[in-house]
Amino acid sequence: MESDLINGKLKSEPTELKGTSILLMITSLLALFASLAGILSSGTYRELIPAKAITEYLILGSVVQDIITVPVSIALFTLSFAYIRRNDRRVLTAMAGLASYIFYGYALYSIQGQYTSLYLVYLMLFGASAYGLMFMVPKLIQGSRGTEVPKGLRRGIAGFLLLILVVLAPVWILRMLPDIAKRAPCELYGVFVLDLAVVFPAFGIISVNLLRNNAAFDLLTGTALVKVFTLCLSVGLGEFIKPSFGFPQDIAMTAIFITLTAVSAILSVLIFRKLKAD
Repeated sequence: MESDLINGKLKSEPTELKGTSILLMITSLLALFASLAGILSSGTYRELIPAKAITEYLILGSVVQDIITVPVSIALFTLSFAYIRRNDRRVLTAMAGLASYIFYGYALYSIQGQYTSLYLVYLMLFGASAYGLMFMVPKLIQGSRGTEVPKGLRRGIAGFLLLILVVLAPVWILRMLPDIAKRAPCELYGVFVLDLAVVFPAFGIISVNLLRNNAAFDLLTGTALVKVFTLCLSVGLGEFIKPSFGFPQDIAMTAIFITLTAVSAILSVLIFRKLKAD
């Protein structure tokens, strides 16, 4: 078993692994359908405007997220199919990262109550991606045995994830305070809920274990970096093109998310190359 782990293969119960892969293949197809509907049909989100359930700004963010979801869904389907044929821990790591992007995106739609005609699809995507991640996380921890990621790289990634917490957590809290004072949420409250309650604590846990040089979190680290890259790519693209749609440019947020996208891409390449070398 140890030799299989070192060669990049993850031994487990075939039925469970196959079931998880099939679940993610179905999830990816649903996400592809929902994202294409959001891109190609202008009425998907605009039908919420009369009820004041969405703003023009959120429509822009939703469409940009859908644009990124298309290649993410295709990649997740391809990797999930490949994983059925070969239990490669690198493939599983990437699958979990892409699934976490879908989880985050459709958790936002579900929590914020974007009651389009596809809302039940959003709920299915939210739940399916959540259960997929629940099944994969133990396998990622198990599959990390035998990795030889350099201590310096672990510390560098830990510093990057902690930097995200240090920069964004105070900003999110400061933006929430006026909403708390007036007892009414802003249109981005779903982002604050997911980041402060789920994503940031997960990054903190991973960072602490990386600083302790705990190899059991190496694959989860790769997953976190893929998630950061895809999500920050979506947000960064949205921030970058805002002026083209009549919204003021937020230079600081644009710079932050473009930087996060670039750094997470570089770190992802570094850790996946090392996992491949193992």
